[in-house]
Amino acid sequence: MRSIILTIVVLGALIGAFVVFMSMQDENHGSQSNNPPTPTTRNTAATNPRSTTTPTTKSSDESVLGTGEDVWIQVFDQATGELASEFRAARYDPPQDGLVHVIKPEARFYTGDGRVLTVAARDGQVIMPEQTRKSDRMDSIQGAPPTRGTLYNVTIGILPDPDSTEPTLVCWVPVIGFDNDALRLNTIQTEINGRIIPPDRVPVTVRGDEYDFDGQGLTIRWNQRDQRLEYLEIAHGQRLVVKKPGAFGKLPVASVEEWDSPLPVQLVSNDPVDAAKMSAEEIERRRQKRLAAARRAAALAATQAVREPLAYRATFSENVLLFEGEKQIGMADRMLATFTFDNPPDEKAASTTRPVNDPTSQPATRPTTRRAAKPVAEPVQPQEPIEVRWSGKLTVEPRKLAESGLRSAGDRAMQFDGSPVKLQRAGSQIEAATIGAASEGNRFTAKASEQFPLVTLTDATGTRLTAPAIEMVGDIATVQGVSRAELSIKDDAGKPQPLIATWNKIGTLRMSTNKAGSRLIESATLEGDVAVKHPQLGLTSNTLALAFEPAVAGADPVIKAIDAIGAVKATIINEASTQHVAAGALSLTTTTDKAGKVAFSGFKASDKVTMSDADQSLAADRVEGSFAETEREGKSRLDIDQLTATGAVTFKGQNDATANADTLLIARKDGVQQITLQGKNTSVGDAQSRLRGAMIKIGADSSYASVVGPGSLTGLSRAGEGKKPTPVTVTWVDSFDYIAKDNQAIAAGDVRVESVADDGSIQRGSGGRLTIALTDAPATKEKAEKANAMGDKVLQSIKLEKDVELSSLLYAAGTNQDKKDLLRRVHLFAPGVTVLAGETNGTLGAVTIPTGGRMLYEDRRTAEPATQPVAPQPANAVRGAVAIEWAKSMKYDPKSNAVELLGDVVVVHQEAGQAPVRL
Repeated sequence: MRSIILTIVVLGALIGAFVVFMSMQDENHGSQSNNPPTPTTRNTAATNPRSTTTPTTKSSDESVLGTGEDVWIQVFDQATGELASEFRAARYDPPQDGLVHVIKPEARFYTGDGRVLTVAARDGQVIMPEQTRKSDRMDSIQGAPPTRGTLYNVTIGILPDPDSTEPTLVCWVPVIGFDNDALRLNTIQTEINGRIIPPDRVPVTVRGDEYDFDGQGLTIRWNQRDQRLEYLEIAHGQRLVVKKPGAFGKLPVASVEEWDSPLPVQLVSNDPVDAAKMSAEEIERRRQKRLAAARRAAALAATQAVREPLAYRATFSENVLLFEGEKQIGMADRMLATFTFDNPPDEKAASTTRPVNDPTSQPATRPTTRRAAKPVAEPVQPQEPIEVRWSGKLTVEPRKLAESGLRSAGDRAMQFDGSPVKLQRAGSQIEAATIGAASEGNRFTAKASEQFPLVTLTDATGTRLTAPAIEMVGDIATVQGVSRAELSIKDDAGKPQPLIATWNKIGTLRMSTNKAGSRLIESATLEGDVAVKHPQLGLTSNTLALAFEPAVAGADPVIKAIDAIGAVKATIINEASTQHVAAGALSLTTTTDKAGKVAFSGFKASDKVTMSDADQSLAADRVEGSFAETEREGKSRLDIDQLTATGAVTFKGQNDATANADTLLIARKDGVQQITLQGKNTSVGDAQSRLRGAMIKIGADSSYASVVGPGSLTGLSRAGEGKKPTPVTVTWVDSFDYIAKDNQAIAAGDVRVESVADDGSIQRGSGGRLTIALTDAPATKEKAEKANAMGDKVLQSIKLEKDVELSSLLYAAGTNQDKKDLLRRVHLFAPGVTVLAGETNGTLGAVTIPTGGRMLYEDRRTAEPATQPVAPQPANAVRGAVAIEWAKSMKYDPKSNAVELLGDVVVVHQEAGQAPVRL
């Protein structure tokens, strides 16, 4: 579409034609106050020996003008003295009924930007002013240009500079009527091929190497005071062809050989044969005059204020169609083109510089000293011609540059209005109520209306964008309002996967251009209730920013980063797992493997983060890490490879496993996630047990668990049938280590164990080291119910070493557990104690003390029912206190309920109020 923006400058050929004739009026026209200086007219005659003067004796109110040949009328700028225009006729005849018949009239107009407008006609009838009719020759001192008239077979051309001999564009009109008093030029009724053609159907044709134009009916009005076009109209449009769209905005040379013109577009002075007719004196006089005018112009150039350039608005009405080659690429109800006839600043500076050359270097046959820099054509890629067709009017009207919407004199703009406008090219299509584009800054807009509430943009890859408004300035595109984007991205198997993004405020796209000149998306930001749906990703947030990898033209866009902010909820899906993320902010990065497969590689989340999949979940204030692809049960899945979570960390895993910490670290080693938890209230466990410590390290596969420094392990003993499990707590000072492959857990450093028995007694133990021996759980379900340790392990034995102390204290129910409330107590002291697991679920088996030791047993219960809610002492219970000491070992067998003591055994028994008994 940009190829069409500047093609409207071809209308300058039509406008320039009228400029020529409007400037050839006597100096009294437009001489009101505050008007710019008007040109002054000087008449010269070519020194042609065939030029004759017809004497007359007619009265003063009748014409005395006779026949003449090669008559020149030159007009100079009154302020600068420069040659502004010149008029010539190869022959003119005496007036008949006030009309002068002219043969081969020609004119040349020198514009302010260095270009030259040329006009030539086959013949015509003009009305001369009274002072000219009363002169015997048109070029007499009293002579003045014609005021009104009609020209036939008119050829109009634009020369890029005065030294050029071939015009950049050529326009042909069968007949033109002009009126200098009304400042108007227009086509008039004529006869073509035996048919009467009304004024609005007279053909207007433009041809050139770069552009072709066809229309019917021409009207031009000129503003003499401001020296500018006031109005141009083509009554019925037909077509405008841009043959080489890549060269828009330039003025290439036309091919005159292809132009069926009745006259060459040049003045006689360009013809060496005709130029030879002038005497040497005439040539030198003209040269001196041109040189003097150029010097005056150079002197005044620095002091004259530059007039603000005007913009022009061209309107193509009704049934506008655009074609590229033979293929239709667009349709609209109306097309507007806004442009200026001024060069961009860099070109204008060169074209308006007029050096005063050495007089000897001036061409003797050129009637001007103006010179302009020739434009240098830029190389362009071959393209199909662009053609605009329409059926209604084409109008051109001036506007102030500041009010035109153009950024500078070199800017060009195009707008399409329709119901709706449809533009398509290279597989892409856009529909909108209004579409606009401008050259400077690469500006583009597409807007909806009440009748057509959405702009729809579709490209060759299947991407579809709908929004109320789309705007682009430079490399930045903005999408306004409730919008929706649909993309089709191929998966690893080449199957299209739809991606749908919606938002309701604003979307911003940043584009870039690769070395091949292709426009590629670099980043995108979406704002307002953003939602993204894709087979591998679902996401909602307040704002979403996307960054894309540089890709070759035609390839699918590759996302390298995703940043979501505000109420973020994301779902990441692969073959075997689904990851859910909720956070205040989320960033995702991707990676591409050697096969071109794209997968998520890293992530950062903050502000009340929650991450979960089917097996586990994590909550924290901030989480960041990376993903790794793993296989499970023959399927590929995306797992966490490394992770750091900080601030109120809560982790939930399989089998009701949970963890709490201030910081959680996950690192993968040998394919297994290694988890480290740190913080004052760090813990990990499930419904049966919980491990606490300042630093806890565990394997995600339950292969190990360790605590560095002080900690505790709390669990529930598995009770027998009809009984509730009782809690067991182990604390230590130095460390705790559980190694699954070794089937043991070891606590070291001031180890203490505490639990509550079925009868409510408090069981305590202490020592320097605690070793828990485990074994794999039985394969059958019934036997597996006996498992009362970590994972699928079964307790085998418990070993407490180094200054072991064991106690059991039973207090009266509902008391404060003071010394006075004590009902029964047991204390045991030994270097070490080993307890085997019992055969019945929830029970302990044999107890072994391989060394000497001491034990105190005291039972304060009575045999009679108590008045307070405590369990009564059995009838055969040992009353009072029993102290036992041995030197070698002790064994307790729960089956026989028997204790074996070896080595200097001493037993002392004392009941209340009685003397002790010693064994």
